[in-house]
Amino acid sequence: MTHLPAVQHAQRVHASRHEFTREALVNEAVALGEWELFSGRQISAFTGLRPALVNDLIAKTDRTGGTLKPESLGYIIILMRATAREEDDCQAIADALKAGVSSIMLARLTGRSQSTLSRRARSVAA
Repeated sequence: MTHLPAVQHAQRVHASRHEFTREALVNEAVALGEWELFSGRQISAFTGLRPALVNDLIAKTDRTGGTLKPESLGYIIILMRATAREEDDCQAIADALKAGVSSIMLARLTGRSQSTLSRRARSVAA
């Protein structure tokens, strides 16, 4: 659950990105980069800033791997909270994957194994 505040921050920025000034978006991009969890491309999707600008701002050289689309953040938060309560929320797993997070990134964010997440998502489809 250590990544929950970072994911919540990303969701807030994405939901409010049209209300921010450009300077505020730049500041939010830098703040998201400080979590050292998101890639430049992901931060660009959250803020609406150009990927090249975000990469210049965060100067992140290591790769985080995995796809993470803003539409999946709400489902990821639901899943992270369920995981903290030691509950399985197979529907949240399936919804998050369908909304655009890769199983690799979902495993990294939730601390659950990629194979378990994939298996749980398949159980919903069955």
